[in-house]
Amino acid sequence: MIPRKIIIVSLCVFVIASVLASSGISYYQECQVNPPPDVEQVAIQMIAAGDIKIAYKEVGTGGPILLIMGWDGTMDLWDPRVVNPLAAHYRVIIFDNRGMGRSTATEENFTIELFANDTVNFMDALGLEHTHVLG
Repeated sequence: MIPRKIIIVSLCVFVIASVLASSGISYYQECQVNPPPDVEQVAIQMIAAGDIKIAYKEVGTGGPILLIMGWDGTMDLWDPRVVNPLAAHYRVIIFDNRGMGRSTATEENFTIELFANDTVNFMDALGLEHTHVLG
């Protein structure tokens, strides 16, 4: 005789596996109709933000999430395996900080405060009042 606990656990595993399999099928079918977002296929844009121009990319829809790379990195360093799944649920925005990549700079010395102000100016230029931030 099979203990009751094993039967219940087996049923739970079967139900979970069935749900995951059907989710995978529907995700696959959805991808055939609506391919998932791909940050590598998005054109770079430029926008005036305070006294500089910031290079950026946007991909996906939903609430905004701003991905901020370290001070000497560029938006190209964000791995598409991170950006694309986020873009399935969010409006993902990546950008080059002042003087990095394709963004312009002034003669001002780089400071955390300056970069923070640039980010606020960038958000204002995009019309973002609130956003999630990942950095």
